[in-house]
Order: sequence, then structure tokens, then C-alpha cells
Amino acid sequence: MNRNRRNGTALICIFLAAGLAACTEGTSDMEPQVNSSQAAVLDTNRTSREIFDDFMATSDAAIQATGALEGWRFTDEAPWSPVHEQPILAETCGEGDNTTGPWHFEHVLLGEPAENPEADRDQMRRYLESQGMEITAQFQPEPHEPAHAPWTVSGKSPDGVKIKYSSNHLGRGFIVTSECSSHPSMQEVVSPTTP
Repeated sequence: MNRNRRNGTALICIFLAAGLAACTEGTSDMEPQVNSSQAAVLDTNRTSREIFDDFMATSDAAIQATGALEGWRFTDEAPWSPVHEQPILAETCGEGDNTTGPWHFEHVLLGEPAENPEADRDQMRRYLESQGMEITAQFQPEPHEPAHAPWTVSGKSPDGVKIKYSSNHLGRGFIVTSECSSHPSMQEVVSPTTP
């Protein structure tokens, strides 16, 4: 079972999982680049175990980059750990076919608020860029928006890994998405104990 299935909606809505009753789009100083066509999906054909290990390491490295190492959790309140025992099941990439793929892993991680959400978002942007990711979107609240409106940044690596990050005075969060693969093993659950 995949504990954090999300349809990839804007990260700015991530705090709904933390109990907020509202979501905001903010403003964009970069237009989001969205292309969900199957032709645009890069398929690495790596095994689920290879992708899972990289996926968990990518998530952990992004958390480390925030400087806030404690208090991260999944949406079901289970604490974050890169060796978390809960198995996950891949979901279809883009408009792929669930029976033939390609598939990817995705989860949502939530953390405690940063003192300065704008600086926190900017720090994450620098981290994503240092990892060779293309910044695909960046949002910031307008002055008329509510205080909980988040500062967000999204990045994508050349192999298709995506990180969407959001920070406001109520908390911060990630949506981390692995690369896509059509390897048959992606149809099975995977965990740190999977061979």
C-alpha cells in the first residue's frame, strides 16, 4: 500500500493534510512547466529496489538540506525515516497505463515551521539547483493573501526526479517523486527489506 498517494497537485495545497481548511495558489515568478503527455515521460527501466533506495536517499537529503532534522513525518503522522519499514507501491507516471507503466514512487513529508518561510524556500531553491535540478516553478504569497499562504519551489532532475517544497508559518512540506520506470518489479510493493 502506498501511504502517501497524491495526484501531484500543487504543493501549496500540501498543508491541507496538516488540517488547514484553505489552500492558496500564490503568485508565480516562473510559470510552472507542466507536460503530462506520455511522450514526455522519461523511462529509466531501473528496478523498483534501485529506484526505491534512491527515492528514500533523495528524500532524506532534501530534509537534511532544510537544516531541520527533527519532526518530519508522513501524512499519516508516522515519523520519517529513510529506512521506514512501511512498503510502498508505485503509481503510474503521467498518463501511463497502470498495467504497462511506467511507474514512479511518490510521498508527502511534513515538518515543523521555519522561522522565515521565504528564506527557507530560498535555501531549498539553492539546494535543488546545487543538485542539478531545473527550477520548474516558484511561488510566493501576494500581500493580500492570508498569513498561511506558503512560499514554494519545485525542481526536476534530468532523470525525472521531482521535489516540490512549501514553507509557511504553520509548517513545511515536500512532495518527492521518483524517476519513472517500466521495469516489471515496479508492479510489486517495495520496502527497505525487499531483495
